[in-house]
Amino acid sequence: SNKLIAFGIHMCDKMKCPMCEKGALKKGKVKETMFGVELGEFPADICDKCGESFTNSVTTKRIEEAAKKKGMWGLGSMTKV
Repeated sequence: SNKLIAFGIHMCDKMKCPMCEKGALKKGKVKETMFGVELGEFPADICDKCGESFTNSVTTKRIEEAAKKKGMWGLGSMTKV
């Protein structure tokens, strides 16, 4: 499962991955799911080494809105293990 990290800056293709610090970030699309429910495909910067993906603040807001529409937003805080 990919972590969502919102960046307030534009990320260029030559930026180094902040997770593995080895790969370069490339523009692509990722399928986002929450609790097994598919939220859709969204633009992201994806590391060519570790595969971690990063979305900007606009895309992160779109993912949040998709989760709210499907009733998934906030379920994590209501779930007891």
